[in-house]
Amino acid sequence: MGGMHAQINGQLPEAEIVAVVDPDLDAARAKIAGLGMKAQLIATLGEALDALEADFVDVCFPTVLHA
Repeated sequence: MGGMHAQINGQLPEAEIVAVVDPDLDAARAKIAGLGMKAQLIATLGEALDALEADFVDVCFPTVLHA
């Protein structure tokens, strides 16, 4: 999930993807490796917000969950 967001955000010169949050760390690791990204993997949003300082957070859900 969020692969398209990561690709687009990763192309923005002013953006840096510093972390990927996913409770399935193995799936997240495979996703970022496939995209050639280097980002910290974190299991929960709460952990990420405690550990990182961010100017922007992109929250992604499967398409079927979009309103």
